[in-house]
Amino acid sequence: MNEVEKYENIELIKEEVDALKDLEKYFGVPLPHIEKIAWEDFKIDEETHQVEKFRQHQFGFISEDHHVIALGLSFQSINEKNMSIPDSMPLISKFTDLKALDINSWNSVFSKFIEEYNRRQEAFQKSLSGIYQSVDERRKAQDKARRDLGMPIRGTSHLDLYRELKKLEKLEYLDASNCNLDTFPTLGNMKNLQELDLSRNNIKKIEGGFAGLENLHSLNLSENPITEYPTDLEKIKLLKRLDLSETKIKELPEYVGNLQYLEELTLPLQIIGFPQSFIHLKNLRTLVANDFPDHFKELKNLETLIISSGKMQEISSSLTQLVALNTLVINNCRSLKKLPENLGNLKSLKELQITGNTSLEYLPDSLFDLKELKTLNLYNNNLKHFPDKLANFSRLEILTLGNNKLEHIPYSVFKLNNLIDFTIENNPLELNDKLISAKTLPEIKEYSKKKMAINVFISHAVADYEPCRLEELGAYLEAQLEIDNAYLCERDLSGNIDGFMDKFVPKSQLVLFIATTTSVDSKDCGYELQLSQEYAVQVIPIKAKELDWGNLAKIGLNRELGIECDFSDDDKFNEFCTNLYDYIKQLKRQIDLHDKEQAKIDRLTVGLKMIERRIESIEKKIDDLEKNK
Repeated sequence: MNEVEKYENIELIKEEVDALKDLEKYFGVPLPHIEKIAWEDFKIDEETHQVEKFRQHQFGFISEDHHVIALGLSFQSINEKNMSIPDSMPLISKFTDLKALDINSWNSVFSKFIEEYNRRQEAFQKSLSGIYQSVDERRKAQDKARRDLGMPIRGTSHLDLYRELKKLEKLEYLDASNCNLDTFPTLGNMKNLQELDLSRNNIKKIEGGFAGLENLHSLNLSENPITEYPTDLEKIKLLKRLDLSETKIKELPEYVGNLQYLEELTLPLQIIGFPQSFIHLKNLRTLVANDFPDHFKELKNLETLIISSGKMQEISSSLTQLVALNTLVINNCRSLKKLPENLGNLKSLKELQITGNTSLEYLPDSLFDLKELKTLNLYNNNLKHFPDKLANFSRLEILTLGNNKLEHIPYSVFKLNNLIDFTIENNPLELNDKLISAKTLPEIKEYSKKKMAINVFISHAVADYEPCRLEELGAYLEAQLEIDNAYLCERDLSGNIDGFMDKFVPKSQLVLFIATTTSVDSKDCGYELQLSQEYAVQVIPIKAKELDWGNLAKIGLNRELGIECDFSDDDKFNEFCTNLYDYIKQLKRQIDLHDKEQAKIDRLTVGLKMIERRIESIEKKIDDLEKNK
């Protein structure tokens, strides 16, 4: 039975306690017992507001049944100022049950050896091309440089690392990223290896390095100067995750489709053409590429799609056949001018990021059919208009509209009850919107609620349509920022008049009642007023000159919120339209037309204020009469 000792209050077999003490001397700090050596984490880029994934590293060890099974030795996770870089490779192979090893950022460990090796190579090359006074001097200089090449180099080399790794037959996880590796040898003895990270190295070509790794599930080769797709990958049948981003690979072989278990694939952005064999990647869940060719529509199980740095002007509408998508990112496609019109078919979409596409000016209307969205990031495009239909996004939590060409806040933002983050900086907003955009979200919502566009129903007698110039009035109102629709039966009616009234009065936030001698006796107008009361829609009576306010009192309308108009005076019609819109805006600030329960309270408040003003006016008249006695 193996002798057991304690290290950091953890019982381990004596040989591994001794090995940990050696590592402690090597690094100059003790190794703590930890729960995990590395994990994926997320952060939000402060400029683009995009969520970025990165790997966290922790220094220490994990044990199980008196054996060290995981070592976190990343130089990124400890204070390098407190350690000296030793001249020899730590004997990691003493941990015979090791399943996970993190040596991220060991480039400094190998730097002394690499610098000395490069210095000797450079000296030898100079000896070959140098100018000498004699043949004997040349021979002596070259012999010395050649001898130097063969002399041992003090320092840790990659070969020392490879010798240790080959002994770790139980290893399942290896992170050797950012180690300045220029080659990777065959590790066929690592039959249990499942996850291998070789990112951020200097590997130009891989020949035979993956032979025998039949259980490998995850391989990260990103940020290496690899120019050709590794041929050995065809043999790794169980591979589920492959990252080739920021390599120099330009072409993919047809046999890429043989990786039928592949679930995540990240490709370099200079890839030219995609083999038809992609259609065989039926298990693919995540894809990062620079284009979306038509045959990608066969990837029916795709859940995350990132299209980056493409040169296309529009994206194929076949993308919208990927109904399983829940995340779609389209970024830095500088020439992109058009998104698929039927984008709204992606009903499962929860995250949509359209960023850095500086030629994109408009969005498809169907965007607002994506009712499951939680994140909508439209940062740094060239959007000049954003339809005010945010109420469709009842689940939205993050909305980013910064760095576009928008002139107004989308006022329907106040309807987003689940919203926790909203940004619209660096847009040419009109002054009031710009000032409010720098305030807190509750303040922005309150402001937007008052400026949100409303639907207006114009209630009138058919005989008054032309004499009161209602077609012109409706057109004027719809051209204003805070009016969405102005409903008129002559223009908008389809079907019977009762159906029109039943549909559009409840849909409106304001009814303009054109009060004339004809309309006050009209059965249809009376029904519209009844609907207004039933659905708590605010009514503004617009009294024609020939009527008295007493005529309107008989049908339940009063002068407190009403205005007058001489429809026979053509010269003042434009002035009336302007004054009416100003009055509507003022009313919107006083009465919450979007919340009918709150509107009832607001109407009482406004009514009381009007009564107070009327009482003050009467009292003033009484005072004036008494003074004149």
